[in-house]
Amino acid sequence: MADRFRPPTVGTTLVLVMTLAFAGCGGGDGGQSAGELSGPTSSVAPTGTAAPEGPAPSTPQPEPDVPAVEVVLLASGSTVDLQSLAEPGRPTLLWFWAPHCTFCRLEAPELLEFATQHGNDVDILGIGAQDSLDQAHGFLEETRTAGLRMVWDPSGRSWVHYGVTSQPTVIVLGADGQVAGSWFREFAPNEILAAAGVA
Repeated sequence: MADRFRPPTVGTTLVLVMTLAFAGCGGGDGGQSAGELSGPTSSVAPTGTAAPEGPAPSTPQPEPDVPAVEVVLLASGSTVDLQSLAEPGRPTLLWFWAPHCTFCRLEAPELLEFATQHGNDVDILGIGAQDSLDQAHGFLEETRTAGLRMVWDPSGRSWVHYGVTSQPTVIVLGADGQVAGSWFREFAPNEILAAAGVA
């Protein structure tokens, strides 16, 4: 009978102690199971889900870089805010002129031809200043530009806004409303169209 009982060895005792220790860490309400040891998880939306029905929300067009200046519409004589004449999302050609300007008279036919060929793609707005309103009307008659959108800025603030010091000057606003190019005493249709983004 004495041969049947053998006291546990040191190795056996160590294994038994470690087993009991691990068993104590995993149980009870306060412990974490192996599945809970990872960090917080986030749900991932399934791919291939259908887009919500209905039209996509429209993106507002950027406002053109046009100063808040009162100008006179030469065709009607009414006073309007210059900002109201620039349509958001469309390129605009600004033509700065003065009644006494000989170079403006020489450039006017090129402006008219551009308006005939590209007026559907680029808005055209002539901004006159200096001299007098009567002289401005005389300029339109002489140059046959009365059919274009021509305005009179008695304050000259629009010229100051764009840094115009002499005329004729062409400034193009891109569809984003920002200045995309400028030309002084040079009417360059291809470059104007490129700056307007419609070349």
